[in-house]
Amino acid sequence: MRTLIRLCLLTVLCTCGLASLSAQQLVVKEKPTVPAPMEKRALPPREGFVIAPNEWAIKDGKYSFLPSRYMKARSGQKYVPGKWKRTKGGWIYRMETWVVI
Repeated sequence: MRTLIRLCLLTVLCTCGLASLSAQQLVVKEKPTVPAPMEKRALPPREGFVIAPNEWAIKDGKYSFLPSRYMKARSGQKYVPGKWKRTKGGWIYRMETWVVI
Protein backbone atom coordinates (compact mmCIF):
# COMPACT_ATOMS: atom_id res chain seq x y z
CA MET A 1 0.00 0.00 0.00
CA ARG A 2 2.83 2.40 0.88
CA THR A 3 4.49 1.67 -2.43
CA LEU A 4 1.29 2.53 -4.29
CA ILE A 5 0.93 5.82 -2.40
CA ARG A 6 4.56 6.73 -3.09
CA LEU A 7 4.12 5.91 -6.77
CA CYS A 8 1.00 8.09 -6.97
CA LEU A 9 2.76 11.00 -5.25
CA LEU A 10 5.78 10.67 -7.53
CA THR A 11 3.51 10.64 -10.60
CA VAL A 12 1.70 13.80 -9.44
CA LEU A 13 4.97 15.60 -8.72
CA CYS A 14 6.47 14.67 -12.09
CA THR A 15 3.31 15.66 -13.95
CA CYS A 16 3.20 19.07 -12.24
CA GLY A 17 6.85 19.67 -13.15
CA LEU A 18 6.29 18.79 -16.81
CA ALA A 19 3.19 20.96 -17.00
CA SER A 20 5.09 23.98 -15.68
CA LEU A 21 7.86 23.43 -18.23
CA SER A 22 5.44 23.24 -21.15
CA ALA A 23 3.56 26.33 -19.99
CA GLN A 24 6.68 28.47 -19.74
CA GLN A 25 5.75 32.11 -20.19
CA LEU A 26 7.60 35.36 -19.87
CA VAL A 27 5.78 38.66 -19.39
CA VAL A 28 7.47 41.67 -20.99
CA LYS A 29 6.44 45.34 -20.86
CA GLU A 30 7.01 45.86 -24.61
CA LYS A 31 6.82 43.35 -27.45
CA PRO A 32 10.28 42.83 -28.96
CA THR A 33 10.78 44.03 -32.52
CA VAL A 34 11.70 41.81 -35.43
CA PRO A 35 15.33 42.33 -36.49
CA ALA A 36 15.33 44.56 -39.61
CA PRO A 37 17.08 42.08 -41.97
CA MET A 38 14.43 39.45 -41.18
CA GLU A 39 11.29 41.58 -41.63
CA LYS A 40 10.83 40.76 -45.31
CA ARG A 41 12.29 37.26 -45.47
CA ALA A 42 9.93 35.21 -47.62
CA LEU A 43 10.29 31.51 -48.29
CA PRO A 44 8.90 29.96 -51.48
CA PRO A 45 6.20 27.28 -51.09
CA ARG A 46 7.52 23.72 -50.78
CA GLU A 47 5.44 20.57 -51.26
CA GLY A 48 4.76 18.64 -48.06
CA PHE A 49 5.72 21.57 -45.83
CA VAL A 50 4.08 24.60 -44.26
CA ILE A 51 5.92 27.85 -43.79
CA ALA A 52 6.09 28.83 -40.15
CA PRO A 53 6.32 32.61 -39.98
CA ASN A 54 8.61 34.55 -37.69
CA GLU A 55 8.40 33.14 -34.17
CA TRP A 56 9.64 33.91 -30.69
CA ALA A 57 11.05 31.50 -28.11
CA ILE A 58 12.22 31.91 -24.54
CA LYS A 59 15.95 31.41 -24.18
CA ASP A 60 18.08 32.44 -21.20
CA GLY A 61 15.15 34.29 -19.63
CA LYS A 62 14.34 36.50 -22.63
CA TYR A 63 12.56 36.25 -25.97
CA SER A 64 14.74 35.20 -28.89
CA PHE A 65 13.75 35.67 -32.52
CA LEU A 66 13.30 32.65 -34.80
CA PRO A 67 13.10 33.47 -38.52
CA SER A 68 10.48 31.89 -40.76
CA ARG A 69 11.17 28.27 -41.59
CA TYR A 70 9.73 25.13 -43.15
CA MET A 71 7.84 22.63 -40.99
CA LYS A 72 6.80 19.21 -42.24
CA ALA A 73 3.03 19.17 -42.81
CA ARG A 74 1.03 16.96 -40.47
CA SER A 75 -1.81 14.93 -41.93
CA GLY A 76 -5.18 15.90 -40.45
CA GLN A 77 -3.74 18.89 -38.61
CA LYS A 78 -3.57 22.62 -39.22
CA TYR A 79 -0.63 24.80 -38.23
CA VAL A 80 -1.53 27.80 -36.04
CA PRO A 81 1.24 30.40 -35.76
CA GLY A 82 2.18 31.95 -32.44
CA LYS A 83 0.94 35.39 -31.47
CA TRP A 84 1.44 38.12 -28.91
CA LYS A 85 -1.25 38.52 -26.27
CA ARG A 86 -1.80 41.49 -23.98
CA THR A 87 -1.86 40.45 -20.33
CA LYS A 88 -1.78 42.07 -16.93
CA GLY A 89 1.60 43.76 -16.65
CA GLY A 90 2.60 43.55 -20.32
CA TRP A 91 2.74 41.00 -23.12
CA ILE A 92 3.21 37.23 -23.42
CA TYR A 93 3.85 35.16 -26.51
CA ARG A 94 1.57 32.21 -27.23
CA MET A 95 3.69 29.63 -29.00
CA GLU A 96 2.79 28.03 -32.32
CA THR A 97 0.73 24.85 -32.23
CA TRP A 98 -0.98 22.23 -34.39
CA VAL A 99 -4.74 21.61 -34.15
CA VAL A 100 -6.76 18.68 -35.42
CA ILE A 101 -9.07 19.56 -38.31
